[in-house]
Amino acid sequence: MARDYSDTLRALGRFLDEEAATGVKVVDAGDHLSVSWHGRQGAPEERGYRSFEIDELRDRARLMRSGQERAPAEGMSENMRAVGWILDQMAADLVSVQQEDGGLRLIAIVAGRRATRTYADEDLATLLQLQREGRGSGRAPLAARAYGPLPEG
Repeated sequence: MARDYSDTLRALGRFLDEEAATGVKVVDAGDHLSVSWHGRQGAPEERGYRSFEIDELRDRARLMRSGQERAPAEGMSENMRAVGWILDQMAADLVSVQQEDGGLRLIAIVAGRRATRTYADEDLATLLQLQREGRGSGRAPLAARAYGPLPEG
């Protein structure tokens, strides 16, 4: 569904951070993204986001980033942005992202093949730091394939 995964997943992550969400799972259902999580009280919640709703989330997140209310440099927002960047760089299609203990499990379609990789929170933080350091530095960009999901089977 989404094509700018980095921005889309970052916006979803920001919403999930605001909800103090745990047990997050995002699934590309074709015409919408299905997002499920456990809320503050531990109750399961689920929401579907169509393109226009994702655009609204992205616009809201941009406004918040440009104003006083900055997102923390860690958390679901940044971790989801890192996974989205990998998808964008690899021209991959999201199947799902699922929060696991200490990280995110990504399933994607890469060059027509299903691929999976689990990223520890520390790995995502390192990837984000490398991205920040590489911006405008004149260094060669990161090779997403080194960080991308691995073909199954």
